[in-house]
Amino acid sequence: MAGAILWSDFLAGSLIGLREAVEAALIIGVLMTWLVRSNRGSLSNWIWYGVGAGIAASLVVAALFAWVWGGLESFEEHEALFEGVLEIFAALLLTLIIVHFIRHPSARELENWA
Repeated sequence: MAGAILWSDFLAGSLIGLREAVEAALIIGVLMTWLVRSNRGSLSNWIWYGVGAGIAASLVVAALFAWVWGGLESFEEHEALFEGVLEIFAALLLTLIIVHFIRHPSARELENWA
């Protein structure tokens, strides 16, 4: 029974990771296409620097979480707090994005800014 639970957790985590990788690839593809079409293809290295920085930041945050909580057993005790903090962070981030789009409503203005 325990093996089946671990296998289902592994499968669920793998599918989530695959979905996130596909989303990241789509975003990178859109950005690269936009750079090429706007005759800024020489800036594509900066996208790859951003990808590397994102991966590095993800590893640092994962290491910090492992260091702070010290393992899965300790994490389970504080899971509700962790989820609450992430929900507040996500709400703040979405609020900033919405405010940005309200202040810059036209596509032309966004294109000129870019």
